[in-house]
Amino acid sequence: MVHMWFPVMLLGLYVHKIVKKESYKFTNFLTFHILMHISLISFVALLFVYIVNPVYHPIQIGILTLNLYSIYHSFLTYCIVFIQLVFSQKCCNILLSLMFFMFLRAAFFATVIVILKESTGDILEFDLLETGLLLVNIVTLVSVAARWKWKISRFKDPNINQISASNFVNSTVTIGFCLLFHLLTLFKFSVNFKSTFPLTSDKLISNIYYLPFLWILSSMITHLPPIQAWIKKYDVAEEPGVPELQMTQISVENNLGGVTAEDSSVPYSTLEEINIST
Repeated sequence: MVHMWFPVMLLGLYVHKIVKKESYKFTNFLTFHILMHISLISFVALLFVYIVNPVYHPIQIGILTLNLYSIYHSFLTYCIVFIQLVFSQKCCNILLSLMFFMFLRAAFFATVIVILKESTGDILEFDLLETGLLLVNIVTLVSVAARWKWKISRFKDPNINQISASNFVNSTVTIGFCLLFHLLTLFKFSVNFKSTFPLTSDKLISNIYYLPFLWILSSMITHLPPIQAWIKKYDVAEEPGVPELQMTQISVENNLGGVTAEDSSVPYSTLEEINIST
């Protein structure tokens, strides 16, 4: 329960925004919002089962499914981050890509990277597919930032809006956290760090206590005034203004047929010729 402070803090911010009727700030994080609720249900169910210790096979199968979800939550998160960086909010592409990644998960279910410390004989394992996808996400994140910078430097539209900016901020927070967690695990392994929990439990701790709630932090960052000002600076999707009308001149005649010295202007697109008799 040492790690409970993080989800409690972010869930407190989440409830605070809802009470203040600012839930609209969560609109661009719908996928991760749903995953958070699934994770909460999984956590509560697993906790209940470990306390009650049921013996019924159907319940055990269900709990095994929830356990697998908790273990592979990071892989699912990496997939969604990559898809959103590439396709933004296009549903069809997201679904097709997610199916492709699930196929990869099934094909490389038990493929791991093994790091052996010869001096002690300790072994540290990393999931090959997850680690590879994490590196791909880092490259994709850098390429998106470089593309935006290149377009801005050449006065082109960088396609920055609320959705793309929210995806970028959330991807940066998520990938940065996961990379830091991996490096921390490697550091503890290299210095023979002794803990109550084995190093193999780091991934499960990350997937249960941290990853499901990071999107709330991303939402807070995205709606900071400096970030919003930056988004509005490059967001060209503005409401259409009133189109300018071409003007032409008309002559005003008096009742004797003479033309006054003054001319008036009216929209050319509405009237071709107007004669006003006084």
